[in-house]
Amino acid sequence: LAGAELVGLSSGRAYDEQYAWLRAQTDPASELEREFLEHLYQRRLRLPDAAQYRPAPDIPVQPDFYYERGGIPGVCVFIDGPTHGGSAQAEHDCQVRSQLTDRGYRVVAITCHESLAPQIDRFPDVFGAPADRQDQ
Repeated sequence: LAGAELVGLSSGRAYDEQYAWLRAQTDPASELEREFLEHLYQRRLRLPDAAQYRPAPDIPVQPDFYYERGGIPGVCVFIDGPTHGGSAQAEHDCQVRSQLTDRGYRVVAITCHESLAPQIDRFPDVFGAPADRQDQ
């Protein structure tokens, strides 16, 4: 959804509503995206501000999820299923993600090759911890 409105947890949308809104925007072909969201939701971790959002219109990539960072380029989260394992796709992913990084965006890739918990736990500054979540 290029140009989708970024809606953070401070937008007035309750945590459960944000989860439902994000879930409705996931790629229907990506079970891993829904598992990622479910993992965050069940542990009451920070939910993304947007899904399927294109932060830089001139870079041909649409992160699966996006986190705002207060007026500076945000965090682009890519959920890489099995289709990202091929060399051509991996090369493309590397190129466009480098372009995002060069613009100041932070890039986080969650892959299907490792369970979700340890990958998410590597980024507490992005996803938080259950005690960090504020009630909405």
